[in-house]
Amino acid sequence: IRDYKVTGVQTCALPIWCELGLVGARERGDGDATAALLELLAEIALGVENEAAIGIALYEVERSGGSSDLQALLHARRALLQKRRGEAARILGEPRAYGRPRLVIWDARCRLLALEPSRREAELDNLLEWAAGDDLRAAKLAGWRGKLAYEQGRFEEAYALHASAAASKSRPNELLAAYENAALAAIEFSPELARLTAEDVARRAAGHRLPVREALATGIARAAAYRTEALLAPRPEDRKSTRLNSSH
Repeated sequence: IRDYKVTGVQTCALPIWCELGLVGARERGDGDATAALLELLAEIALGVENEAAIGIALYEVERSGGSSDLQALLHARRALLQKRRGEAARILGEPRAYGRPRLVIWDARCRLLALEPSRREAELDNLLEWAAGDDLRAAKLAGWRGKLAYEQGRFEEAYALHASAAASKSRPNELLAAYENAALAAIEFSPELARLTAEDVARRAAGHRLPVREALATGIARAAAYRTEALLAPRPEDRKSTRLNSSH
């Protein structure tokens, strides 16, 4: 598995990959290994961000008697994906403890999303202390603040925040996603900057063999080019469509 957000394929691949480890840990009665694998599976499922992946992780956590904190986080994320914000807030309750740093971040993210939109800006300010001194938390927080700035029409600030978030990310998919968000913000105040940023993301995504990122970045670059009235070469599918139309 090259990167856990590439396509829908990982929804099937991940439980297969984890199953052998979980079976072995259960057979040995190794509770620590089982707990560690369950947290890893949960982290990956949360990153995929679809209900099928969350359901698979929940099944494994519940059948293995995994921690109630981990179960609550997965149930809350599923509720959020189903647009049931109030239920997610009820499930989360008080802050919980996790072994993996990214699960701590997901807990904070879910709590933020469970709030009414009007309350999220104040909560983001409250999270500044939570993120201080931790590069991973700070990068995630910058991205969350960037999304809020974009929603509020503060596009230059959104660009700067997303670019800042990208600079602190090490995973290629996350880094390129942050730059894509920056490019989307830049369309609103500098289409040329947006085009250059998105084209760079597309090139880097191709190098990392991340087709979804490459396709999204290419779309952003084309949208920015249209804003600047730049001449665009037809896409392969456009050429095919032209040939089909000319045959009638």
